[in-house]
Amino acid sequence: MVELYQFASTRYGVFTRAEAVARGVDASDLRLLVDGGVIVPEGRQVFRVTAAPVTWRQRVYVVCRRGGEDCLASHRTAAALRRFDGAKEGPIEVAIPHRSSLRIKGVRVHRTRALDDIDRDCVDNIPVTSVARTLLDLGCVAGGARLEQYLDGAMRDGLLTPEQLMARYEALRASGRNGMATARLIVRDAATTRPESALERRFVALLAKHGLPVPVLQYPVRLPDGNDVRIDAAYVARMLGYELDGHRWHSTRAQRRSDYRRLDALAHLGWDVRRFTWEQVVADGAAVVASVRTALGPFAGARVLSNGPKD
Repeated sequence: MVELYQFASTRYGVFTRAEAVARGVDASDLRLLVDGGVIVPEGRQVFRVTAAPVTWRQRVYVVCRRGGEDCLASHRTAAALRRFDGAKEGPIEVAIPHRSSLRIKGVRVHRTRALDDIDRDCVDNIPVTSVARTLLDLGCVAGGARLEQYLDGAMRDGLLTPEQLMARYEALRASGRNGMATARLIVRDAATTRPESALERRFVALLAKHGLPVPVLQYPVRLPDGNDVRIDAAYVARMLGYELDGHRWHSTRAQRRSDYRRLDALAHLGWDVRRFTWEQVVADGAAVVASVRTALGPFAGARVLSNGPKD
């Protein structure tokens, strides 16, 4: 029993009948544990230790184990497991070979003819679709803006390259898989120059919506010490820059010290660099627009500002 509990403790308190037998716990032992309230059956072949914390991830793991070795957390569930920007825990979705008869109340089962080894991955012991497959699958269920947000974050965090996404897209398209039209849009986006974060995309869209000129993203500046830095969004002709602080950035003391040194060096070069947080851009867009408009002054009405010479 001890070996089984130790095994289950690394898997959200969940195990299968076969895993129990492999550790010396037979069918009669399982019946005694169920009768004693120590474990709870989840379907016919999966059991959950009642003392284990009940969490969303545990539920996802249970569903995947009930679906068998070929069942993977997918779509929005995979996005949440990977902590894609904006992804939240919610109804569970899994991908499974089309021949499967899996049906679980409240679970959305996506049956597919194309679920190759390259599409399989694992996050915190939960079987899940690969990053590329997750993004392509999301094209069937997520809106365009949300899909762009997921892609921005995945690219920024180095979870995959445009080439990897393109290769998987081409392979799945060749297999005749449905739902590739929206996926084609994110593949196209990934292959072009793009903002390095979802926050940059929101910032640019906000300014454009209110008729302000669009800044240059990730503008390179060489400092007097020879180091190169980038300004998140820059109106080069005005030497006006904006740093956009997302929830994953500028959080440690070392990062903040580096930020201050960098801003001080830019100020010595004549740059006026200001900052906006995620919360400001997303929840207080009117104030952000007003601030940028004031900072641009008479240039606010220009459709395009000259980039000017690089520093």
